[in-house]
Amino acid sequence: MDELAALTKLERVYRESSLLCFTETWLKQDIPDSVISLTGFTLVRADRSEVESGSSDHNLVNLLPVYTPVVKQQSPQVKEVMIWTEEASEQLRDCFNITDWDVLCSPHGEDVDSLIHCVTDYIHFCVENTVPSRTVRCFPNNKPWVTSELKALLNEKKRAFLSEDKEELRRVQRELKYNIRRCKASYKKKLEQGMEQNNIREVWRGLKHISGHGKSGDVLQVIGDQAWANELNLFFNRFDLARHRAPSSLPSRQAIHPQLSSFTPQLPAQHSALLPTVTVDQSTVDQSTSTPFRLTLDQVRRELKKTKARKATGPDNISSRLLRECADQLCEVVLFMFNLSLSLERVPALWKTSCVVPVPKISHPKELNHYRPIVLTSHLMKAMERIVLSYLRTQVSSALDSLQFAYRSGIGVDDAIIYLLHRALSHLEAPGNTVRVMFFDFSSAFNTIQPSLLRGKLEVAGVNQHLAAWIIDYLTDVPQFVRKWAPPPLLLVTLEPKIFSNVNGDKSNI
Repeated sequence: MDELAALTKLERVYRESSLLCFTETWLKQDIPDSVISLTGFTLVRADRSEVESGSSDHNLVNLLPVYTPVVKQQSPQVKEVMIWTEEASEQLRDCFNITDWDVLCSPHGEDVDSLIHCVTDYIHFCVENTVPSRTVRCFPNNKPWVTSELKALLNEKKRAFLSEDKEELRRVQRELKYNIRRCKASYKKKLEQGMEQNNIREVWRGLKHISGHGKSGDVLQVIGDQAWANELNLFFNRFDLARHRAPSSLPSRQAIHPQLSSFTPQLPAQHSALLPTVTVDQSTVDQSTSTPFRLTLDQVRRELKKTKARKATGPDNISSRLLRECADQLCEVVLFMFNLSLSLERVPALWKTSCVVPVPKISHPKELNHYRPIVLTSHLMKAMERIVLSYLRTQVSSALDSLQFAYRSGIGVDDAIIYLLHRALSHLEAPGNTVRVMFFDFSSAFNTIQPSLLRGKLEVAGVNQHLAAWIIDYLTDVPQFVRKWAPPPLLLVTLEPKIFSNVNGDKSNI
């Protein structure tokens, strides 16, 4: 007992466990409980010689485990699921085909915000009247092969057990075993068909769900009240004050250090072969920067068809599956909205609105900085961003630093590591040489972009003036709200990485 007392005091594993001590030699009635009790534990004593124990060799010990089942850790989620069948998709396409979009668009004129709301509401109206939906309850301990029929049999077994009907219980048990084998075989066949059809994504998705791979059991759900969500929202927006301030005059490099004025690192010719070459098709670059930037119907149709169907919806609640299924029918009205936004140099507020999902960085977050913001935006806006991004790449590629490895096509982290190691090892070949490496990390890099400094950099790089003004409006006065809890989809604003690279493209002279 002394050893157990020491272990429970010093070792957390023993302190958080359930200790059972069984003895039949020295435990007598005259021995007090204080001799065998441990601090922090409840003593359950049953002497064989006592009448209460029944003088039996078996004593019943009731235990209350600390472990909470998964089904009780989280409440079931009630979701409304859209049933996307081929028939429903065809009806939705017919609905959009017979729609006179001019009747919806012409009354709004240049009021792009009211136009976006009108078209969005009409799309929701068509979806609600053509695509069937049903409400489902998702339990946290659900297996992928468990069906609604199997759950009904489980409930029937519980009712038979409570009614003490043994014949009914045996019948339900036999039927339950048969259906469990059938459901498992059906799910196995589904995985095999995915392999035969080269649908590796669905196969890996099913295997990860079965094995629990990628699930962190220690990460808690983000649950908080409205005050907590507002506080977190202000924390994520802490860089907006710096955005609206006028840029202060910075001291020159010569004022900081005279030797820095003549130091401009260049890429050595002998090492230029280490970097992949980026070819720019000059025929795709718009040489005129004063005319309004406009998109084409083929660009919009292509981007809508490239939308991934399993992405979470943004604040406008237009699903990516809808845009992918009805790309041919919606591309004309979407093109009109895109070009109207570009001509007015203004991004609609609904498209700029972002839903922020806080995801814990650690298992037990205690501070606001322990949450990582994951942003959900409109899929229409993301399609427009991808089109603008393809244009920006052709425009600013020649103006970027040759040592800029991030967010460039065909260049990645491996190229940066190879280049750095080659430069360092080549320098160390000479006797007496040393290498010192300093690493810098931008905190909340994309949130610190200052639009007042960005527009001049974009125009110097040859970006269309109207498009540069549109990008500035895209980055300013962005509404956002924090969702208290949701599964964390991994999304990122498409334009911000490229914009950040352009802003910091001249930092090689620092």
